[in-house]
Amino acid sequence: MTTKKPFLLTGGSGVVGTALRRVLRPDEYLALVRDRPLDGVASVRGDVRAERLGLSAAAYDDLARRIGGVVHCAADTRLNSPVEELAETNLAGTRTLMDLALRAQAPFHYVSTAFVHALERPGGAARPMPYAESKRAAEREVRELGSGYTILRPSIVAGDARTGEISEFQGLHRTCGAILQGLFPAFPAERGSLVDFVPQDLTARVIAAAARGGLPDRAEVWITAGERAITFDALVGVLTELGDEISRPFSRPRVVPLEMYERLIKPVFLPGIPPKLRHLVTGIFEHVAPYLSSPEPFPSSGALLERHGAAHDPLAVLRTTAEYWVRTTGHARTEPLSLAALMKTTTKEGTPA
Repeated sequence: MTTKKPFLLTGGSGVVGTALRRVLRPDEYLALVRDRPLDGVASVRGDVRAERLGLSAAAYDDLARRIGGVVHCAADTRLNSPVEELAETNLAGTRTLMDLALRAQAPFHYVSTAFVHALERPGGAARPMPYAESKRAAEREVRELGSGYTILRPSIVAGDARTGEISEFQGLHRTCGAILQGLFPAFPAERGSLVDFVPQDLTARVIAAAARGGLPDRAEVWITAGERAITFDALVGVLTELGDEISRPFSRPRVVPLEMYERLIKPVFLPGIPPKLRHLVTGIFEHVAPYLSSPEPFPSSGALLERHGAAHDPLAVLRTTAEYWVRTTGHARTEPLSLAALMKTTTKEGTPA
């Protein structure tokens, strides 16, 4: 009887990788790690940014013989970094793992992002999206393999569909948390824009199906809510209900055009608020907001997602995700803190009076 070779998993300690490991058996994969091994999993120490993963020629050849595929989840997800910096991991690192898959004569499964779609629309994205740009460049190179690959495109990754649990809070959590704390009087987006997110456990099921050979060769899978994505107003509505239930009501942020942020909020209001809050607001407005406001639905591989148990109710997932944030953080403020209130109590020096 022939034993199937394990595949190599990169990014096993990240949000997607952690969720994926929960649906895999330990004998199905080896984990590429930069530092300490992952508990209960056979690990190989290496760096996706280094030639041959930083391994000796002999160790590299041995790894290629041992694996039956590569699942590449590792990525630099900093939304505020220029594409040139992200490319070291997201483009060059992908090439390194593709080379290994070719050496092993094994399939390559690449976890990209659904936000490459925003770059393909007429006129492109409303704001620069360097993370998505770096992933789109890597996708082009993956397709040059010709065969033996799948491309998996999750949208924003939310918490577990049942518990809301996630290994690390993401931009969606920071935005929901800031809204629940009354920090945003406004949010830059077009009226009716959509927020597309998927729970981490359902995302993991689809990636696991690819790793196990359950998807067609050269499949490009959109792991998204698609037509069922909710509007930003609907997102605020869910948070409003939750805020009322935990006795922490807040003023609903208004959806304002992007040009108003550039023309009024950024130059007039932001310089006068405390640096920590200014950093939070600027980060969400300028780097997270483009990923939370799509003018049209993303493509979705709906039938395939349903077949692998990855269909979901976005409103229910959002509620569970927000509740987990509240439980984990303690939602510690005793009084709502609004950006509008801070601006009224700001001195000329830019510090609270």
